[in-house]
Amino acid sequence: MNKEEIDKFFEAYNCSDLEEILSCIDLNNYPEFNNLNLYEIDSILENDHKEVRKIYREIISNIEKGDYQYFLSLKDDKEKIECFSELVSVGSDRELKKYLLDNHEKYNIPDVYLTSLLLGTGDPNYVGKWIEKDIFSDLEILIILKKIDNPEIAKEFLDSNPKYLSEDPEYSWMGQEILAITKDKDLIMNKIKEFKDKKVEINPELIRATKDKEFIKGIINNRSEYEISDDSIVILIDSLNDMEFLQKVVEDGEKFGLKSENIGKLIALTENEKFIDSAIHKGKELNLNLSDTLNLVVENGKDKYSKKDIDNLFKQYGIKNMEKENDDNTVIKLPEDMTVGIEIESVGNNSKAVELAVNEFNLAKNWNAKEDSSIETNGIEVVSPILTGNNISSSNNIKKVCKLLNSFGQDVDEDCGGHIHIGSDYLTSKESWINLLEICSNCEKEIFIISNKSGEKIRFNVAIYAKYISGNMKKALERGSIQMDSIEDIKKFAKSFESDRYFGVNFHNLGNNKNTIEFRMPNGTVDAKTWIENINLFGGIVKASEDLSKIQLKPEENITKEEKEKIETFNKLEKDETTPEEILEYLLKLTIKEEDRHIYRERYFSNKRQKMPNLFFKDNLANGRINIKSKVLADKFAKEEGVASKREESKNINEYLLKEEILEENKDRS
Repeated sequence: MNKEEIDKFFEAYNCSDLEEILSCIDLNNYPEFNNLNLYEIDSILENDHKEVRKIYREIISNIEKGDYQYFLSLKDDKEKIECFSELVSVGSDRELKKYLLDNHEKYNIPDVYLTSLLLGTGDPNYVGKWIEKDIFSDLEILIILKKIDNPEIAKEFLDSNPKYLSEDPEYSWMGQEILAITKDKDLIMNKIKEFKDKKVEINPELIRATKDKEFIKGIINNRSEYEISDDSIVILIDSLNDMEFLQKVVEDGEKFGLKSENIGKLIALTENEKFIDSAIHKGKELNLNLSDTLNLVVENGKDKYSKKDIDNLFKQYGIKNMEKENDDNTVIKLPEDMTVGIEIESVGNNSKAVELAVNEFNLAKNWNAKEDSSIETNGIEVVSPILTGNNISSSNNIKKVCKLLNSFGQDVDEDCGGHIHIGSDYLTSKESWINLLEICSNCEKEIFIISNKSGEKIRFNVAIYAKYISGNMKKALERGSIQMDSIEDIKKFAKSFESDRYFGVNFHNLGNNKNTIEFRMPNGTVDAKTWIENINLFGGIVKASEDLSKIQLKPEENITKEEKEKIETFNKLEKDETTPEEILEYLLKLTIKEEDRHIYRERYFSNKRQKMPNLFFKDNLANGRINIKSKVLADKFAKEEGVASKREESKNINEYLLKEEILEENKDRS
């Protein structure tokens, strides 16, 4: 390659222009690229580092045959020198690699390429001199010594750097790996005994390097005398390739002080189906916990085990009667066309076992379990499929899953939330969306209080993961004119005042594949009755918003007395003089069947004296009631009439609002 071709390649490399990079090579050498477009070739290169190296090797070969001195003349151009260093590191010219290493300061070769250049020289003596230059990190030195695998160089390095065989844990672990490279059995065995006497943790790689099976077995049998971890014991036993000894260790795992996880790994290493099956059936006897036993079932082929086998396995661990019907008759009382989804977060020593039971053994049909990173210790989240309205099977499914979680000993802590999704498609008009926003904001504090069962303390993290929405909503309304001519306008507004999804009512799923309104206020729970009561509460709020809109859009002469009372009740929520107890009653009247309202009254009077988790949380609560429709009409009046302040012309605005409401009602009726 000449200067112009090198410039062309560099420009392509710098811009990641695959088409130009490929023009620098002979594509006949890459049959795997035949009939592929650039996107497909890029996918191959991204996932196959060998192919990238092959291309770069061809390019550097062409440069080596041409004018690579041109690249070296660009030592002050950092990007070009980095490019050239990467190319040379994968090339075949060993002398060029040595030249760059010997002159790395002159040519500003980045440190990141020195290791690959050094290894590429293929000269152990040259490498031995370089690793003494104190320019490589400890990890890079270890990589280099392992790669060249030269006992003499490893020994010379340790002789020159005795700190690596000291008792200092910062150097000892790496030093033992280097000592293993020396393959000096006597030296290694003496050092192991010395480390044992000095209580230095011993690297299993050093013990394996002796290749003395009886010596290794002796250490395993007397592990209490050596500083060896459980994971190291597994590595050592695996290295012996002695199934009889491995099975002996498994059968007497307690004697060897092995944890369940490590016993499970050893059992799996046998790859002996009969032995694994036997271990599964006496898992508890072998000190295996439930999750490690279930893992073995999956690895051994779960189809080999009947439902009776799995039930018997659970009984070993005291888990039984999961299918027993719940005596509680609480059911979801929502319309059949309303969709619901819930996320049950819980903690416990059997969280991993729950994940396997749900996902692998389908103990909760169509539900999904996954680790929950928002929960600090042993957190699991079990997510429902789409549930529907008052379908009795939806209520029964929730009861069965909670029964399963309770059977596995799962519980909740202050990190656990009880999130409920209601399908947003249930709301069919802009009026229903406005109603929802007003109910959720004007009754916000009361909704928070009745979101948890009676006497239950509000979780601390509610202030982080379920913030009030009313304060932000009011600020958004006060900032200026709000466009609310369609459902999409109102959805956009609802999402605009939430900076993230961590609000008590979360609108961030609108428009995505979930398309739900998420209520995040409740604490987590494994009590099915509480879940169903909360579904009825939040689903009832959505239902009330839609029911009210249908009344609001009716001609006045067609509105019944009962419907007028509903509208009057809803309007009272917007009045500043309404007391909290009155708000509660109006909310329940709109959303909950009369026979169930006592549940939420009891929650309210038991929980209302609780302090919210922190002051910042309280500050997000709006001061005063919210009337979105009036605000939109007021903005419209101000824009049309040029009124600077609604306070200055309050009389005119009130007359205008009254006129507009009459006009809109007539328009809707027509």
